[in-house]
Amino acid sequence: MSTPNGPFGFGSPASPEQIAGWDIDIAPDGAGLPPGSGTVQQGQELFARLGAKCHGAKGEGTDQAPPLVGGIGSLNTNAPVKTVGSYWPYATTLYDYIHRAMPADKPQSLQPDEVYALCAYLLYLNGIVPEDAVMDAKTLPQVVMPNHAGFTSPDPRPDVFNTDITTTTITTPAPGQSAASQICLAAGDQCGTLAGQQGRCRGPAAADNQAGFLCTSNQAGNPCTASTQCGAGTRCVVTLGDDPDTAGSTCRVVIP
Repeated sequence: MSTPNGPFGFGSPASPEQIAGWDIDIAPDGAGLPPGSGTVQQGQELFARLGAKCHGAKGEGTDQAPPLVGGIGSLNTNAPVKTVGSYWPYATTLYDYIHRAMPADKPQSLQPDEVYALCAYLLYLNGIVPEDAVMDAKTLPQVVMPNHAGFTSPDPRPDVFNTDITTTTITTPAPGQSAASQICLAAGDQCGTLAGQQGRCRGPAAADNQAGFLCTSNQAGNPCTASTQCGAGTRCVVTLGDDPDTAGSTCRVVIP
C-alpha cells in the first residue's frame, strides 16, 4: 500500500532519454517539427524505394495498403474516398505519421530530411503543392489541406444539435461593423450585435468553402439552408409537411 501522494513501490522514474523517445507528436500548428527540409524530387526517390511496394507507384493503393492519393471532392458523395489528400485536415499530420509509423517494417528509422521529402511528394501527388515545393518546419504548417474545415462544427445535419465549439460569441460590436455577413476571425471581436441577437464568428460549412469565417446573426424563425446561417443558440432545422408556406428549413432555438 502507499499513501495517495507516495510511491507505489515498483518501477523507476523515466529518464529524459526515455521520455524523448515517446515525445514525438507533431501538433496541427507544427509545434514539435524538427529542423530539416525536403523536396518533391527527393521524396519521389524515397517513395519509389520505401513506399511504392505497399501503396503503389503513385500512391494509388494496393491489396496491402490503402491509397494515399485521390478522392478530393468525393467526401460529400455516395462513394467517399478517404486519402491523405481528400480527408486529412492538417499537412503536419503527414510528418507525425510517417515519422512515427513508416516504413511499416522499420518505423522511426527515417531522418527529418527524409520525412519532409516524403511529405512534399505526397502533397504534390495530391495536387496540393507545386513540383518545386520545399517542406520544412515553416512551410509544412502553412499548407492548407482540401478538408481543413471538415472536422469543425456545427454539424451540417439538421437533426443533430451538437455543441458548436468553433464559434465565438461576441457582445461588443467593432467600430463601423454590424453582426451580419462581415468577414471575421475565428476568435476576434468583429461581429458585434444585431437586432438583439449576439453576433457569431463561424467557420466554413464545407471543405470546398475557402472564403474564411463570417459573422452571422439570424434570429430563430428565419429561413436557412445550413446551421452556419443561424445565430447564437439556434440550428437550421428541416420542417416537413404538405403546406408550402411552412415546409422548408428555419433557424430554431436549441433546447439543451
